Amino acid sequence: MNKHTIIYDTFPQNTPPWEHVRLGMVTGSDFNLLLRRGKVKGGESVTRRNRVHDCAHELLTGERADNTWKGNRFTERGHAQEKDAVALYVEMMDGRETLSFPAFIKDKHLRTGVSPDALVGSDGGLEVKTMAGGLFLQLKRNPRVPPEHAAQLQACLMVTERSWWDLMVYSPPHTPLIMRVHPDRSHMADLKAGLIAFNREVDEVVLMEGKTVQTCQESLEARLSEVVDEWHESQSIELTPLALSELSSDGDGGQ
Repeated sequence: MNKHTIIYDTFPQNTPPWEHVRLGMVTGSDFNLLLRRGKVKGGESVTRRNRVHDCAHELLTGERADNTWKGNRFTERGHAQEKDAVALYVEMMDGRETLSFPAFIKDKHLRTGVSPDALVGSDGGLEVKTMAGGLFLQLKRNPRVPPEHAAQLQACLMVTERSWWDLMVYSPPHTPLIMRVHPDRSHMADLKAGLIAFNREVDEVVLMEGKTVQTCQESLEARLSEVVDEWHESQSIELTPLALSELSSDGDGGQ
């Protein structure tokens, strides 16, 4: 990894600090937006345009955009199965590689970052995707990286500068499908150009509000330690007998 890369590994994914370090930038799962065109004569993609303005809003306010994707029952299923999938991956690797689990890896120069499911050894990474049984069996008959995941995998390779990334498609009780992906320099170049154009538009929106992206980023970085402390404090709070009695009293009063 280069000198512009920052690895955040003192907190897990899907926590307030993780949300904070991702503010104001397009991340790996959004990379498929960078080259998207609109449905009408290849015009502007509405989804991409919305994400540009969401990023600007996050930089300006330090808060996550209200309409940011929050998941559905399929993403919930994926989170629930991910630990089992990673454990099975380790078993299938037969101890040949060690895994590490950073929350987020950011490239400050490119103004982007990724949240890997795991880093594998010194050269690789892992992305787990869950899939309904019937769709999984179709994919297994014709193994290929689903197009909707290709950009995310190249983003992971670009940010981490690793040599390969395993895509593990998981659909219990079926044996998972593992496909190893290597850097696609042409696709990566297109994505990088798309990222530069995307960030330039974010710059314009932030400037319209009389601020610069750099000062907004500095404010976000200055607040990170406070967000981490608040999260750690929230994890250590326990309900005392007094607090439990107060909760009970509140419940009685509402009847």
